[in-house]
Amino acid sequence: MKRGDKKFSSNRALYCCSEHFVEADYRKSLTGARRDLVKNAVPSIFAWSDHNDEVSQRSVRASIRGDKTTKSFTGPLDLETESTTGTFEAMTASTKNNPQEADLDGKAQDRDLVAEICDLRQRLSLSKFGLERFASSDDDIFFYTGFQSYNALIAFWNFVKPCSESLLSWNRARAKVNGNLADTAFPYLQGQSKEKQRKREIQPIDQLWMFLTRVRLGLFERDLAHRFDVSVSTVSDVVVTWANYLYILLGSLPVWPSKEKIKEHLPDSFKGKYENVRGILDCTELKCELPKDYQKHSEMYSDYKSHDTFKGLVCISPSGWITFVSQLYPGRISDKEIVEKSNFCQLIEAGDQYLADKGFEIHDLIALRGGSLYIPPKRFSASDQFTENQCFETMSIANVRIHVERAIKRIKTWHIFNQVLPLSTYGSINQIWTVCALLVNFQNPIISV
Repeated sequence: MKRGDKKFSSNRALYCCSEHFVEADYRKSLTGARRDLVKNAVPSIFAWSDHNDEVSQRSVRASIRGDKTTKSFTGPLDLETESTTGTFEAMTASTKNNPQEADLDGKAQDRDLVAEICDLRQRLSLSKFGLERFASSDDDIFFYTGFQSYNALIAFWNFVKPCSESLLSWNRARAKVNGNLADTAFPYLQGQSKEKQRKREIQPIDQLWMFLTRVRLGLFERDLAHRFDVSVSTVSDVVVTWANYLYILLGSLPVWPSKEKIKEHLPDSFKGKYENVRGILDCTELKCELPKDYQKHSEMYSDYKSHDTFKGLVCISPSGWITFVSQLYPGRISDKEIVEKSNFCQLIEAGDQYLADKGFEIHDLIALRGGSLYIPPKRFSASDQFTENQCFETMSIANVRIHVERAIKRIKTWHIFNQVLPLSTYGSINQIWTVCALLVNFQNPIISV
């Protein structure tokens, strides 16, 4: 045997493949079951020799195996691959003799690949359930987050962004508290040291999007876990973390306006008799699960809703701005008790006037602070009838008091309150309630001035 490379050395242990011999080089045995090479037979079929039209059985078996391997990949991708392979071979053959052209073609291919990668990344980001996907539709932004437009949401994000970058998750904050490592009452605002900081599973802006869709649509945590490709515990941690963070951030805003500001933006319907009104009061209730403790059940049961509820106090300015939100109390508490316990009376100044429903028997509480209260006339028995003046007074008060009902309706468009609140939310429901109420102020005004 002969080979062109110098390192090759022939010996008796080497064999030559039968495909390198022509049919005339073989001699069949008497039975025809075996073929032997004739004496002095020399291999003559090589890759550089003329093509042999006769196809061996081995090559047929190899082609069959290849067809079986590639069978499952048939379709548009295979056609594209074949065409790409043919194009690549043609380009290689045409550029072998021109290195400059090959270099230019290589740079062009690199640019095309970079552009394709950017396009694929953009498609991937738009396929994810996040802000980028709905940025072009203000209707979708309002549907998922409650903000009127994409620009309004981005303005809010720029407001909350500075501290969100170093926000400590609720689970890690709780671990610090349990380990007596907390420096303040709110350790999740302390941030994390760089050496201990873990890589975030979700970026802060996506965490905000997750929180807003959770409270706006009332999506279940398992649903959000599938949408964001994270665990259910991660979703719960993000929701609780952002509820506490926004509770502190929005709670620090000065939402109680001065008398001058109220009169500056006083609607026409209040001018005259109610021009000194500083706020409109009302309470609302949220259904919750039945606690196992019968004492708590008796405190939370509401005769009005025939269910266990939380009860909260809301006050709005004449222009519809939410100026006060109390924490949630057990559903059996009276309107007068909730006004006392929420410390609302500390905000009342001399000369203030307030509107409320006839169930608010708080004349004495407001009078102690120098204010006055307007409520509709009340019948003391079923046989009592309103006089003409009482009917006009009732309609007059209802005409301006209705705006607090509209404000509460907006709060309840955060559909997390549509469901019966589970016991697992008891630790964060006050924060979620306050945040949702204050986020209404970022929407369009209830009353046109």
